[in-house]
Amino acid sequence: MFCPNCGTKIREDDKFCKKCGKSVKMEKTKSPSNIDVEKIKKSLKNTGNSVYAIGWLTIILNIGIYLWSVLDKNFGESGLPASDLSGTFLIVVVASIFIIFGNRIRGLVDRNINLYLQILLGLSLLLLVWVLSMGGRVGILFFLIVAYLISSLVKIRKAMKSEKFTSTLTNPKYKLDKKGWIFFSIATVLLFFVAIGIDLSSPVYQGTNDSLSQVSNDNYSKVDLINETVREIKAEMTLPSQLDEVTKLVDISAQPNAIRYHYILSGVDASSLSNAYLKNFLISDICGNADTKNLLDYEINMEYSYTVDTGERYFITFTKYDCQ
Repeated sequence: MFCPNCGTKIREDDKFCKKCGKSVKMEKTKSPSNIDVEKIKKSLKNTGNSVYAIGWLTIILNIGIYLWSVLDKNFGESGLPASDLSGTFLIVVVASIFIIFGNRIRGLVDRNINLYLQILLGLSLLLLVWVLSMGGRVGILFFLIVAYLISSLVKIRKAMKSEKFTSTLTNPKYKLDKKGWIFFSIATVLLFFVAIGIDLSSPVYQGTNDSLSQVSNDNYSKVDLINETVREIKAEMTLPSQLDEVTKLVDISAQPNAIRYHYILSGVDASSLSNAYLKNFLISDICGNADTKNLLDYEINMEYSYTVDTGERYFITFTKYDCQ
C-alpha cells in the first residue's frame, strides 16, 4: 500500500511512513470502500490539463506584454503595468513548472501527484501575494487557481485512501530527474541575475533612478506620490482657475496611475481640435518641465481632459515614453 500523506510505498504492517514520518495506522482502518476512483481520476486529469494550459497561457501573455512594452513607445497608454525582463523571466520560470507538473498530474500514474499539487499551490500563493502587492488587477484569477488546487488536493488525499487507486500509481522516470532539477535551479538563478543586469543597464531604468531613489527615501508608494502631488498643486492655487480667455482649469484629480487635469474650453473652434493636435501642442511644455518629467519617469502619467462648451470632449495621456 501507499502512504496517504506523501504517496510513498509502505508495508501493510507499517504504523508510520518511512519518508514523511506521519502515522498511517488510522488511515488503514478508515480506508473507505465507497470512493469513486474513476470520478477522482477524471477530476485530477482535468486539473492536470488546466494547470498545463495555465502555464502556457501565462508564458505567452507575459512575453507578449514584455515585447509590446519594449517595441511600442506608446505602451503606457494601454493602461497595462510596465514589465521588466527580470520580472517576466521569473513568471516564465514559474509557468514552466506549471507546465511540467501539469503534464505529470494528467498522466495519473505518478505517486507524487500529491506533492506536485502542494508545490503548485505554494507557487500560486506566492504569485497571488506578488500580484496584489504590485497593485495588479488580476489577483482574482490567482484566487481561483488557489481554490482549484486546494479542491484537487482534497480529492487526491481522499483517493490515496483507496488501495484501488494507489495500486495504479508508479514512480515514472522523467528526463528532468533530480540532477536535472538541480541544473534547472542553478541556470534559473544565473539567468535571473543576467536579466537584472540588463534591466539596470537599460536607458529607461537609468533615467528613472534618481526619482525612484527620492521616492524610496520618502517611503512613498506611487499612489501616495500621486495623492500628495495633487494636494500640493491644489494648495497652491484656487480652483476653478481661468488660465486665459478660453481655458479654465476646473479640477485636478488623482487616478490609480496618473494625475488628471480637467479643463473647460470656451469660445473656440472645435473643428480644428483633435487629441493629436492638443498632444502635439502640449508635449514641449510637458517634457520640458523637470518636475513633470520626474513624475513621468516614475510611471505616473499626465492626463488632460478637455470639454468644449459646445459639447466636444478630448482626452490626452502623456507617459514617460513620450519624452524619450
